[in-house]
Amino acid sequence: MKLQGLEIEKILSLAEPFFSAKSNKDYYYHPDFITSKAVLDKEHNELKEVETFLNEGHMIDLKCVEDLSVHFVSIEKNRTLDIEQIAEFIDFLDNVETIRKALKDIKTGEVFLDLKELVSFERFLERLKSAINPDMTLSDKASEELFRIRQKLRQLTRSINSIFTQTLKKYSSYLNEEKETVRNGFPVLAVKAANKGYINGLVQGYSSSNSTVFITPYEVILAQNQINEAMMEEKEEIARILHSFSEFIHKNISNFKLDYNLYVRFDSLLGRVKFGMNYNMVIPTISSSIELIQLGHLLINPDKIVYNDVYLGKNYPKILVISGPNAGGKTVLIKSLSLACYMNQIGFYIDCKEASQLPVFSNIFYLSGDNQSILDNLSTFSGHVSQIQDILEQVDEKSLVVIDEIGQGTSPLDGEAIGIGVIKKLEEVGCYAVLTSHYDGIKNLALEDEKIENGAMIFSEAEIKPTFQFQQGAIGKSYALEVCQKLGLNKDVIFQAKEYLKSQQSDTQVKLSKIEKLQKENETLLKKNKAKQEELERLIEKRQKALDAINKEQENIRQKAEEKIDKYVQDKLDQIDLLFKNNKIDLKSMAKIKGELREKAAQKKPNSPKAKKLTTTKNKIDKIRVNDRVRILSLSVTGLVKSINELKGTCEIDLGGMYSKVPLTDLELISHEADTTAVKVDSFDRILIRKSGVKLEVNLIGLTRQEAIEKLDKYLDDVLLANYKQVRIIHGFGTGALKEAVANYLSKRSFVKS
Repeated sequence: MKLQGLEIEKILSLAEPFFSAKSNKDYYYHPDFITSKAVLDKEHNELKEVETFLNEGHMIDLKCVEDLSVHFVSIEKNRTLDIEQIAEFIDFLDNVETIRKALKDIKTGEVFLDLKELVSFERFLERLKSAINPDMTLSDKASEELFRIRQKLRQLTRSINSIFTQTLKKYSSYLNEEKETVRNGFPVLAVKAANKGYINGLVQGYSSSNSTVFITPYEVILAQNQINEAMMEEKEEIARILHSFSEFIHKNISNFKLDYNLYVRFDSLLGRVKFGMNYNMVIPTISSSIELIQLGHLLINPDKIVYNDVYLGKNYPKILVISGPNAGGKTVLIKSLSLACYMNQIGFYIDCKEASQLPVFSNIFYLSGDNQSILDNLSTFSGHVSQIQDILEQVDEKSLVVIDEIGQGTSPLDGEAIGIGVIKKLEEVGCYAVLTSHYDGIKNLALEDEKIENGAMIFSEAEIKPTFQFQQGAIGKSYALEVCQKLGLNKDVIFQAKEYLKSQQSDTQVKLSKIEKLQKENETLLKKNKAKQEELERLIEKRQKALDAINKEQENIRQKAEEKIDKYVQDKLDQIDLLFKNNKIDLKSMAKIKGELREKAAQKKPNSPKAKKLTTTKNKIDKIRVNDRVRILSLSVTGLVKSINELKGTCEIDLGGMYSKVPLTDLELISHEADTTAVKVDSFDRILIRKSGVKLEVNLIGLTRQEAIEKLDKYLDDVLLANYKQVRIIHGFGTGALKEAVANYLSKRSFVKS
C-alpha cells in the first residue's frame, strides 16, 4: 500500500468532528483496509440503515467520550479510578440512554436490533451526576456520611473564627496590635516579646526586630486539630465513595464493556453517515468495474471544483492514460480517484454526487509526481524508479496502480520507453491502472492497444486556460507554448520554439494532431446536435402541455354537461315511475317513454375527449408503421418512424440524425414505405354478438354506481316488457357500496317485491 501524497489526514480531519468517541477519532487515522467483499457489503448496508434512519427525521446528538478501554483494564485489575476517570463515564452512559430512547420504537435493521442489547445504567448515571461537580470534586450529595462530615467541618471553621476573636480580646493588653495575622497557615496573635510568657500557645515566628512574637493560642490549636481530623474523615469518605463507584463498574464490567463496544460501533456508523451526508457524498455499489460519476475532491473549494466522470473495466479498458496541459487538473483527478477507492475500503462515503461503482482492491498504490528523496540521497528519477519497482514487486490483478507523470526525471525518449515498459507489465498483470503522461509514444500506445484508453484534461484554446474537465477517449496536448505566450514570454523565443517543433515533429505527433483535430470537430458537432435536440424536445413538450391543458378543460366541460343531463333524466324517470305507480300510464307506455328519454339524453351528451383521444391514437397506430414518413404537426417538420410504443401512444422519429419521442396524436402520415392490403378486424367487431330476447340476470360487477343504476334501470324496463316474474341481479361483494346503491334503487320501484 502506497498512499503518500494523497493528503488522507486532511480528509479525515474533516470527518473527525462528526464522531463523539475519541477512540473513533483516533482509529480512522490508522484504519483497517477492508479487502473482503462480504465485510464491505456489510459496512455499506449498515451505513444505509443509519442514513435511512436520519432521513426519516430522527436526530441523535452524542456527547464527546474519552477512550474508556484503559479504564476497563484498570477496573479488571481491581484498581480504584480517580474522580476524573469516573467522571468520564457520565457522558458515555448519557449517550447510551440517548441511543436507547431514540431507538425505542425501531424494530427493524441489523444495526438497531444489535443496539437493543444495550444495558441501562440510568440509576448509576444519576448517582454519578449527583455526586460529581463540574470542577471534578465530590458534592455533599455523594453520600450521607460525606454530608455529615462537611457539615461538621463548616461548623468547626466557624467556631475557630469565634475562638480566635475571643482570644484576641482576652489577650489584647499583651499585644502589639489587635488584628488577626496568619503565619505558617495558622491564625496568630502579635504578642509583645516581653509578654510571651503570659499566653499559652505555639510560637509560629518572630518579627524582624524580634519585638513581636507570633503565637497561635492553645484554644485555637485544639479547634484546628478537630478540623484536621474532620478533613481526614472527609478524605477517607471520598476514597470510599470512589471505590464504591469503581466496585460497581467492576461487578458489571461485562455489561459496561458491551455497552461501550455497541456505542463505539454505532458512533462510528453515525459519524461516517453524518460526514457523508454533510458533504453530499454517496455509498458506492461494489462491482467489477470503476464507475465514478461526478467525482470531486473535498479539499477543493465547492464553488471552484469541476466534477468529472471516470470509467474503467467492464465496457472500458482497465488501464487509462491521462494527458493534457500542466496545471490542467490531471493530478487532482488521479488523487480524487485514488481517494475515492481508499475511502470506500475503510468504510466511508466517496466524494461523488451520483450513484457510482467500485471494485474491492487488494492494494492501492499511488505514486505522486514528486519523488525526490533527500533522506535517501536519491534524485527524482532514482526515487521514481525505486518506487515503481516496489509497486511491481507487490502488484496483483486485484490492485489499483496510480502513477503521476510516468517515466519522469530523465530524457523524454528514455522516460517514454520506461513508461511504455511499465504499462505493458501492468497490462500483463491485469490490474487497474491510471497514469498521467505528456509523452506522445505513451498516448500512441493507448491509441493502438485496445486494453488501454486515452483520456484528456480539456484546454480552452480560445481563452488559453484549462477547463479542468476530463474527457475520456480524448488525447490531450501540453499547450506549453500557448501558455508561455499568454504569460508574456519573449515573442522571438516563442517563434523559435514553434519552428523547432515543426522541424522535429514525428509521424506519431502528426497522427495524434490529426486525431485531436477530428475529435474537436466531432465534439463541436455533438454539442450543436445536442442543442438542437434539446430545443426540439422543449418545443414538443410545450406543445404537449398546451394540448393537455385544452383536453383537461374540455373534459371538465363534458363532465359538468353529463352531470346536468344525468340529473335531468333521473328526475324525469322518477316522475314516470310515479305516474306508473298511480296507474296513470300503463307498463308499455312507461317503457317506451323511458327508452325515448334515454335515447335523447345519449344524443345530447358530448363525446368523451378521452375516448376520442384513445380512438384517434388507435387509428394512428393502425395507419402508421415503422419506416413510414410522417409530419410532426406541432413543429411542421417531417421524419421517419423508427419505433412505435402502442401502450404509451408514442413513437420515435428520426429527424435527420436526431431522434425525438412524439405522441401519435401529433403525427400526420405522408407515405408508407410499403403498403399492405391485409385488413385488420377490429376487436370491437368480434364481440358484437347478442342473443335474442332478454336474459334472466344482469351483471353489474365492475361498474360505478351511476353506470350500474343506468344499466339496471334499462334492464328492468326490458324485463317488464318481457313479462318476467323473477330475475337475478349480480352486484358482487367488494366494499358493499354497489350493493347498497342497488338496494336503495330497488326499494323505490313499486313493481319490485324483494
